[in-house]
Amino acid sequence: MTKITTDIYAGGDSTALSRYFDKVVAEALLPNTYLLGAGTQKVLPKGQNKYVFSLATKTLGTVAGLTITEGTTPAEGSWAMEQQEVSLTQIGEFVYMSDVLLQDSPVELIANALGDLAMNVAAVADILVQDVIDAGTNIIYPGTATARNDIASTEILTAAYIAEAVAKLRANNAKGYEGNMFVAVAHPFSLYDLRQETGTGGWLDSNKYVTPDKIFKGEVGALAGARVIESSNIQVYADAGDGAGNAGTIDIYPTFVFGKDAFGVVREGEPKSIVKMP
Repeated sequence: MTKITTDIYAGGDSTALSRYFDKVVAEALLPNTYLLGAGTQKVLPKGQNKYVFSLATKTLGTVAGLTITEGTTPAEGSWAMEQQEVSLTQIGEFVYMSDVLLQDSPVELIANALGDLAMNVAAVADILVQDVIDAGTNIIYPGTATARNDIASTEILTAAYIAEAVAKLRANNAKGYEGNMFVAVAHPFSLYDLRQETGTGGWLDSNKYVTPDKIFKGEVGALAGARVIESSNIQVYADAGDGAGNAGTIDIYPTFVFGKDAFGVVREGEPKSIVKMP
């Protein structure tokens, strides 16, 4: 889905420094993605500019259909691969740094700049992923709302909505992540409402996990079978409604709940930096 290249200034650098700067970019970019990092990761083969993403699908058999009789050939089932062809989008950004600025500690200054650029690119990559997820049609609206502009200012994210989303995923045999948990990515304002509503009941802080080292970027806790991730980069629908089906002054904050292999991300190798000295 994305090829990420970060450019900075103009000139040439040594191989050792180039590897160091690439490491700075990788460490600042990939760990700072919230949605992109949760997708199934694939690498584009060299020499190709498109990738065919395949996901296995199958039809579950009934008890009668799976019962085997000795000497009789079992009933034939079905299994198929669902394929999606994706084209890569290149993301890049560059800045110029004056020779006066680079006179003192140039390596440190360039590394700091690369880190900031990489974090900005990470935010853009997450938005691209969000745009794709947001086009989905499996939506749970609060209360009696059937569209964004129907949502009233009093209708906020609650534990019941998280539980409903998880229940629907489980009912449709969606894959869970480790521990058969799903993922919920929400804006800080939405999580503020959620914490106020749930208190301590049912909410488990991430630092109390049995394996606290195995957490997603931004993960703050777990609730109703979902690992909750906080991201300020959630795209807000500003003035999207008035609670009565019209555009108004109410901002709508979406929350995304999904399982493993819900979407895929294709990268062309590791992110690269280009540093050119005067």
